[in-house]
Amino acid sequence: MEEREKRIPGQEREALLASLREGKELEKWQKYFCSMANVFVCCTDHQGVPITELEGQEPEVARIRELIDGEQFENMRLRVSESALEDQAVEATAYPNLRLAVISCKVSGKTVVNWLVCGVLSDSGETEEEYENPPLQGFSSQISEKQFLRAVDTLRDMALALLEYKRSMFRQKERYDRICRSEREMGEKLKCMEALLEITKLLEREESVESTVGRVLKKAGEFLKLSMIALYYCPQRGTSRSGDSRKKGIPVLIADWYEKDGSWKIEVPAEGVSLLWPEKTLILSKSSTMSVEEREEMNALSLQAVLVMPVSVTGMEEVRICFGQKDRERTWGLEEIRFLGEVVKVIQSLLGRKAKESRSAPKRKSNTGRTKK
Repeated sequence: MEEREKRIPGQEREALLASLREGKELEKWQKYFCSMANVFVCCTDHQGVPITELEGQEPEVARIRELIDGEQFENMRLRVSESALEDQAVEATAYPNLRLAVISCKVSGKTVVNWLVCGVLSDSGETEEEYENPPLQGFSSQISEKQFLRAVDTLRDMALALLEYKRSMFRQKERYDRICRSEREMGEKLKCMEALLEITKLLEREESVESTVGRVLKKAGEFLKLSMIALYYCPQRGTSRSGDSRKKGIPVLIADWYEKDGSWKIEVPAEGVSLLWPEKTLILSKSSTMSVEEREEMNALSLQAVLVMPVSVTGMEEVRICFGQKDRERTWGLEEIRFLGEVVKVIQSLLGRKAKESRSAPKRKSNTGRTKK
């Protein structure tokens, strides 16, 4: 699919309008055209809202402004804007030697701007009896009917060329931005891969599982500049008064890490905290859409952003890991989420090893009584 087909016409139109308004570019361009063609011109957006004032020779432009029939202009604008077959229209007015033209400049079939063009004809050749008013007198800005039609065509071609130029500039900027974004993403991926490689190497260390888990949490927390990480479980399934099985009691720590001196201190109300026990990965930040309950629990935990993932370990139920940001707002990036997902896999491996060691350890014999002699 071509790039232009992927665009959203409404967004592109607004971007083009904003660009045309910058630096009063249209006003300068319009003034030059009016002085060259001896016509009166103004520009509106796609809804008919004026972008520029009517331009032309003073003081004649003030007279033309009063003579324009607003209803006629609006009818012409709607006709050419909504038409798929025509993009301009020329009509007679209530005066034999006054012509009105409307040009609709479109991009991807959507009108971006409309141009209104007025011309006082020097050779109308019309029968005065057919009009409500006599011909206009005292205008030095005059143009023949043939020249007026040519001026309308020229204005249309120039305006469309200007829009195409603006579009090409947007496409070049988008390509440049896309290249820069790709470079940043590749850089982030490379950093995540390097950090994950360091974390994976920790599995080779000859030390206890508890120590290795602590090192993994420290590496992950420092790499992403988090405030805290907590690995915990719920020893027994709890229910709230309403019977919600997602609400659990006080979490029991397996391991934790803090950016600064701290500890896992949380006051869990009697009804429990559901935010810490999601069935699937939970990702929240201050800008996220969340329920009143979730927002209250975020505040209770003093977290600006939180990411909670289930940790699946055979023989261990309800294990979760919470990555939190306390001191500042944070929007979780896609590469960060993927990185933390890989960190969880490493922790699953370590906890699985610990569970296996516990199951294979020999059980102590119990001495429940004496042997009689």
